[in-house]
Amino acid sequence: MADVLLDTSILVDILRSHAPTMSWKAAQRKTILADIDWAADRLADFRLSHGVEIMDCLIAAPCHRLQLPLYTHNLKHLTPLLGALAHKPD
Repeated sequence: MADVLLDTSILVDILRSHAPTMSWKAAQRKTILADIDWAADRLADFRLSHGVEIMDCLIAAPCHRLQLPLYTHNLKHLTPLLGALAHKPD
């Protein structure tokens, strides 16, 4: 299976350890699910210091993995996660 993007409903189920979703997760390649691990690590790193929330981390994760820019009005939370990949639309 190629790299994919997961909808936040799947990611939330994983964070909540929803049994059917966890069974599905166990059958997937690690590279597909690395976004979740990256997001959880960033949450631990930046939640208290920058007010970053889990949804910020989950949105930023595929951008980080794919090294794609993210256009957002939320530079306060996304710049600590993505650095120069976070942009505000002109």
